[in-house]
Amino acid sequence: MDAQDIAVNWFRNDILVLKYPNEEKLEKSHSVKFQKRMELLQHDMAEGKVTLRIQEVQVNDSGRYTCCVQSPDNHDEGHIELLVAAGMANNGNGQEEEFREAAGTIRDNPCLS
Repeated sequence: MDAQDIAVNWFRNDILVLKYPNEEKLEKSHSVKFQKRMELLQHDMAEGKVTLRIQEVQVNDSGRYTCCVQSPDNHDEGHIELLVAAGMANNGNGQEEEFREAAGTIRDNPCLS
């Protein structure tokens, strides 16, 4: 996949969280909680992947993510359900520390694989 010829939009529950190639500023009302935490791994695009990385994952990042990829010849869409859980755990030194775990399940189209 030639990254110069495609457009990628990532949505969370129908809210645009990342736009490529412009990666322009998203509307403030929609993007405050996503700004500077979402990135598209461009080195994966050479292998046909459109990987969204979420930094500092939060419980409220859970939800349905949709990836829309458009090229001059094709339009494809895929979905993933992300579940983020948080809790407290013993760190082995007798202290409690917060932890977060995230798990996603690909749904529908193989656009995300």
